[in-house]
Amino acid sequence: MGDMLGRPDTDHSPELSALRALIGGGVEDTVHLPLLSGSMAPTLLPGDMLRVRPADGHHVHTGDIVVFLKNGTVTAHRLVFAVRLLGRTFLMEMGDANLSAAVLQPAAVLGVVESAERQEKRVSLSCGGANWQARRTAARMLRRHIINAFPFGPVRRVFGK
Repeated sequence: MGDMLGRPDTDHSPELSALRALIGGGVEDTVHLPLLSGSMAPTLLPGDMLRVRPADGHHVHTGDIVVFLKNGTVTAHRLVFAVRLLGRTFLMEMGDANLSAAVLQPAAVLGVVESAERQEKRVSLSCGGANWQARRTAARMLRRHIINAFPFGPVRRVFGK
């Protein structure tokens, strides 16, 4: 499914307090949240501690890894499509290890993952080469999603080598 960071109604940990503040919009600084599933592998792995900067869905970009609330679950996935058109924002998210993308409502976005800590080492996800790599990965994932959506015909023959 998704990279579940937790259900806001089932835990009383310090991470949950940070998550509740993020959801409520009462945070101006970054919060730290643990990653529980592997749908963002190999970029992010279960056990990584994510540093999340509050952001709304109208100020995110293709390639960003965003934290969002969907069906009562907090998830971290990459944006494979983020476009602003005629005053509206259109988003699609997908875990790096998943095979399909899903539409994401801008109002569901809670923040952007700035970095992850793995075994006491910090990995930046929001600057320099990492950002370029994220956008390249997002483009590849969107292309794969389009190919999977049209298994026959010209799209498969042209792009599905």
